[in-house]
Amino acid sequence: MNVLLNLFSWLQALRLQFYPMTLIAYGVGAMAAVQQTQAFDSGRFWLGYAARCSSSKWPRCWRTTTSATKAIGKIPMPAPLPAAPACWSTASSASVRSAEGSSWLSPCSRSCCALCSRLRPTLLAMGYTVPPLKLSHRGLGELVVALTHSIGVILPGYLLQGGDWHDPLPWLLGLPLGLAVLPATILSGVPDYDADAAAGKNTLVVKLGIRGALIAATLLPILAVAAALFCRELDGMADAHGYWIYLAVPHAAWLSWRLGKYLRQRTLTGRIDGLMALALTSILWFGAIPLIRLW
Repeated sequence: MNVLLNLFSWLQALRLQFYPMTLIAYGVGAMAAVQQTQAFDSGRFWLGYAARCSSSKWPRCWRTTTSATKAIGKIPMPAPLPAAPACWSTASSASVRSAEGSSWLSPCSRSCCALCSRLRPTLLAMGYTVPPLKLSHRGLGELVVALTHSIGVILPGYLLQGGDWHDPLPWLLGLPLGLAVLPATILSGVPDYDADAAAGKNTLVVKLGIRGALIAATLLPILAVAAALFCRELDGMADAHGYWIYLAVPHAAWLSWRLGKYLRQRTLTGRIDGLMALALTSILWFGAIPLIRLW
């Protein structure tokens, strides 16, 4: 029974529900490159994705506060610790081997991809929670999550399929996606406000206050749509978004209206599962539509 409980806690800690969106964003980058190179390497695609998943496990092994530890806290302490260096090693070596083995990449892109692969698990995964950076304790954790779930996965997918890092396409695809991820990451900190504040974890919600954070979350869906519509008018972006991206407009408007309605309450209490679900599903427009159109 203890083994089953530990296994269930590990599955909770891994947060597998977030992986489909990561795969979609990674696939967007890969397909955007394939549109130009007309060559797809499935082995390198899955190796790069495995590296991305492995590197994201490091913070899970070290988190020490609030809801993120509800699952970790149920795992015996010796268990997560050996997993941390193993995840980092897997992520680093797999990513570097993918990048350095890509003979069709330009030397500059190959070096850039390898460098990012070495630095990402260290600076972002470790730095998210571990001193001296502790980005999640300084109000920067939400921005890190937005970056690592947008351009942080789009660019590796793009590079590993032969794209060049200075092409504007992956960056333009990552801009609206990153803005769309931010509201969900901000909202995820609202239920943890009291626990985070008591633990000295200065998340963005703690720094801005619940109302200030919710105001930011209300504006960001509109900014994400505006960025997508702007990018759509640029050269090479119309094929990625098409007219389908206009379907994101009513979703963003509905999310902002719901957040505004919640803000007008005298006391901001109660569960926000509905708002979280609405914010998470809004991300799909900026990943699924480009992936389908570029496939």
